[in-house]
Amino acid sequence: MASVGFLAAAITGWQLTEHSPAAKETMAAPENTRVSSGRSRSTERSGAPEWTKTSLAAIRAESDAAALMREVVRLAISIPETEIPRWLDRGWFPKREGFARMLFRELLLRRWEFSDPLALARWQAEKHPEEAAGVLKRLAATKPEEALAILRSHPWVSVRIDVLAEMAKTHPRLAMDGFLESVFEKMDPTPFFHALGTAAPELLEAELSRLPPYLRTQAEDELAGLRLDRSFDEEIRRLWESPDGWMRFHNNLGREGVMDRLFDHLSDLPDSWRQDIAEGDWFRFLWQHADRWLRTDLEGAGFSEEQAHRIRESALDGLSRDKPEAAISWLATLDLDTEVRNRRLDAIFLSGGRPLEELERLLPMLPTADDQAYARELISRQENAQPVPVPIVTNPAEWLDKVATAEPRSSEASQYRYMLHRWKPQALAELIDRIAALPDESRSKVAPLLAGAPCDYSSFYEPALQGEAYRWLAEHPDEVPDLVKRVSFHATKWAIQDPAAASAWVENLPAGEAKDWARNNLAACWRHYDPAAAERWISSLPESDRAGVRGFLK
Repeated sequence: MASVGFLAAAITGWQLTEHSPAAKETMAAPENTRVSSGRSRSTERSGAPEWTKTSLAAIRAESDAAALMREVVRLAISIPETEIPRWLDRGWFPKREGFARMLFRELLLRRWEFSDPLALARWQAEKHPEEAAGVLKRLAATKPEEALAILRSHPWVSVRIDVLAEMAKTHPRLAMDGFLESVFEKMDPTPFFHALGTAAPELLEAELSRLPPYLRTQAEDELAGLRLDRSFDEEIRRLWESPDGWMRFHNNLGREGVMDRLFDHLSDLPDSWRQDIAEGDWFRFLWQHADRWLRTDLEGAGFSEEQAHRIRESALDGLSRDKPEAAISWLATLDLDTEVRNRRLDAIFLSGGRPLEELERLLPMLPTADDQAYARELISRQENAQPVPVPIVTNPAEWLDKVATAEPRSSEASQYRYMLHRWKPQALAELIDRIAALPDESRSKVAPLLAGAPCDYSSFYEPALQGEAYRWLAEHPDEVPDLVKRVSFHATKWAIQDPAAASAWVENLPAGEAKDWARNNLAACWRHYDPAAAERWISSLPESDRAGVRGFLK
């Protein structure tokens, strides 16, 4: 912490001294430098300029921390501004000096930004794009056209969304133009949509038709979320009347206060929303408020007995994984049949990776002798199957070899499945190609593993990877009992982000029940948020398939 304080003080000190008349005189370079004489003295072979070598030697030899930092600051403010890029490029400062080196570099960057922020931004975008955010965001507010020009000339800059979001606050039209001309792969546009939707919601509304479908959906979600923030009661009623209202609301459940406010309207919800709550894919949000769902009189709020039962079971499932003591207390209260109780005990005693000592502590809390006997069996199973960590693999060919030798449904296989979330897009793309080329026997081990993995549908590669797994399973439908449901779920979730890719994948599935239902459900989902595009796709289908989809949609 003392080092951080010194850094702040040093930067402040530079700002106070760098621009005073006296400082200009004392910080001048010696007469034999190219800055003062106009001669270009080569330092490529000799290293740092001669006039700085005394300071560099003192820095290497200094043992007192405070004196070392003073020497670093003195050197940093004495280097001519035109020489700063060369010092940053050549790395003349002693490499072994950790914090001192960081301080020296930070002072040079601050001086360069003060004198020529555009030059610094261009240099960082070219050589250190991950560091360009700060100066580009400041330029976005003061010189937005120049900042946008830098983004255009360096399309790979990872900070693009943050810069455009900052620009949207003061120059929304220019920011929107910059966004529309960009290609965003593996980037989350939410910060930009939030900034633009806050500063100029009418502009974002007007430009929705120019966005590709998966981005348009995210923009519409953000606009709905901002309206929920401003006037929850008014917006939720508007969403009730909209065909895609539940989807918009569902996609904003992570916003602060939205779930809490939903409880105020449970008795007013349309029947379709109650059904979506009971059946929909939103359990992680339900789990965050599990105790409240369990305490709420759902039947009194208009839910059917079956719907209320499903919601309570899901809420209890969440507690079983995250708060086992609370779940056990509810087991004594709720009227659950043996199968449901055992599923909850499975979640408590098999999920979450709890140590055996923790499981032994929970055992006597169970309310019935039958519960305790079943849990004892689960603990015995855990004692005989403690997982052994496997090394991380990042090479697609090696990963396939490892999976081929792993036991199905084993801890080892699960670890190989989950490590894919750490892979880079290029490696995932290569894995997709390799899986498609595998012989049938090898794919029989890989496909179930991938199909059971969580999928990030905002990713370009993960849905395609899981889709390749489902394609093989659709050729062997007896391998997965609920295949039709899972393939349809994958198609609709993918369609929300990228309907073109999802529809192409569905049409490449082998003929059969899974393909037919995936096609039907994809059409129903797509029609909710882009009816015209969905209709064009339906019309492009062969006549017999087209008739089946239209019959389903009636």
